[in-house]
Amino acid sequence: MVDSSVDLLALNRQILLDPTAAGSNELVALLELEQPGLEFLCPLARAIYWLETNREGSIDVNGVLGSLWLIDESEARGTGEYGEDYACVEEVVHHSIITTLGGVEIDLGFESSTTMVHYKEFWPAYLRTVSAHAIELNSAAEHSSLIDQWFAELDAETKTSRKSPDGYPTDSGEFIGTCRYTLASVNGLPIEGPTFSDTYHEQGWQGLNEDYPQRCDSDIENSSFCWIHYLSRDQAEKIGIAAKGKLALGPGKDYPEWVSKKLVDNLEDQWIDSDKISGSYGNGTVIVELSTDAYVAAGCGAEWDPSEPESQVDPEVSHWDQYPGDAGPLLQIEISRNTKQFPTELEILVPYLIKLRKLI
Repeated sequence: MVDSSVDLLALNRQILLDPTAAGSNELVALLELEQPGLEFLCPLARAIYWLETNREGSIDVNGVLGSLWLIDESEARGTGEYGEDYACVEEVVHHSIITTLGGVEIDLGFESSTTMVHYKEFWPAYLRTVSAHAIELNSAAEHSSLIDQWFAELDAETKTSRKSPDGYPTDSGEFIGTCRYTLASVNGLPIEGPTFSDTYHEQGWQGLNEDYPQRCDSDIENSSFCWIHYLSRDQAEKIGIAAKGKLALGPGKDYPEWVSKKLVDNLEDQWIDSDKISGSYGNGTVIVELSTDAYVAAGCGAEWDPSEPESQVDPEVSHWDQYPGDAGPLLQIEISRNTKQFPTELEILVPYLIKLRKLI
């Protein structure tokens, strides 16, 4: 058993902050006599010591890389309007509804969002993480390129985990959800369409075209809008659905003047109700904003779970036979996609990470 007078937390941190001196650390050499496997060191500190003493064969490379994380907790933490007490996530979703008009397929493109307020200050499901397994390292690359690459891997991992929308209007359960659905395009042409909002208890429309009769006055839950009201003649001509001359409806009607007279009695399918919109949302694509700030979690235990970032080794209980597997990071090294500056703590660790990658 390691002598209880030895501060193992400080010893591990010392190796991470000054790795080139690890091989000549007399305390580690002494403790190694009792524990040849160096179980009292965290995986990264242990690997650094093996590298500095030319014993690469003793390193569990996968275990070491699996204990090093890049983490962005900006979404998972409570910020902004709701303060630090409640995590708040803004889920952005692009989705579409397909219909036809006069034999032409029409793609109604929506840009929508759900504001989800979690019942706690931390929401593990929205923690962005990627382990060092997925991060390539090139000794010839500039530090700014490495940071770009690391954030790109973090973004890719996030997009993989956010394949389908989670948001919906609700006032109970894990979160309170408020949805906004906005018609943004027709067959790829941008328009200023209406927005339907749903807070679960209240629903409403904004931006309806007042030039035409609407269907949202009596029963808001079953209300609908007609996408034709938001398309100009020029846009209708580009899509190939505009009638001309005597074939066109003309002004002063329930629909724009370019609508074909022979279609005007068969436009019920062009009224889109709120249920169809919300159903389309669930089949949409989540738009993930790129991470801009994150931190490298170094000195973690081999079994530490990033979704429980509060896990830390109690400084008052820093004596053990083996480094705790669920111990949180000894170092949290902040990096930014915008500044692309390498913190000193990370700069001195990168050469060792490159060596470890080469051992795979």
